[in-house]
Amino acid sequence: MTSVTQPARASGERQVSVEKVLRADARRNREAVIAAAKQLFAEDGLDAQMPDVAKSAKVGVGTVYRHFPTKDALIAALVAERFERLARRHGKASRRANAWEGLCDFIRFSAQIQADDRGLCE
Repeated sequence: MTSVTQPARASGERQVSVEKVLRADARRNREAVIAAAKQLFAEDGLDAQMPDVAKSAKVGVGTVYRHFPTKDALIAALVAERFERLARRHGKASRRANAWEGLCDFIRFSAQIQADDRGLCE
C-alpha cells in the first residue's frame, strides 16, 4: 500500500512523493527488527550481523532485508532514532526554568546513551 502526496512548489509545479504505508503486521515486524537491532548493536557493537537481528526479532532474515536492504541502512535507522531521542530530550531540557540544570540534564542523558550503546560508540 502506498499513499501519494503532491506538495505545491514555489514555481507552481507539483512534486510527487510516495510515502510507504505499512500494513499492521509489517509495521510490527519492522518495530521488532529495530528493537532487536538496538539491543544487539548496543551489546555487540557493529559486529552484530543481520541474521542475528532476525533471530532476536523472531522474524526471517528476508524480513530484515525487506525493511533494511543493507546493514548500513539498519544502522542509519538506529542512529536516526537516537538523534530523535536526543532532540526530544533537548526540547525538554531547554524548557526548564533553570537553564544550567537543563543543560546538565541534557549532557548527562547524552553521555548515558553513549555509555549504554557500544554500536553508537563505534
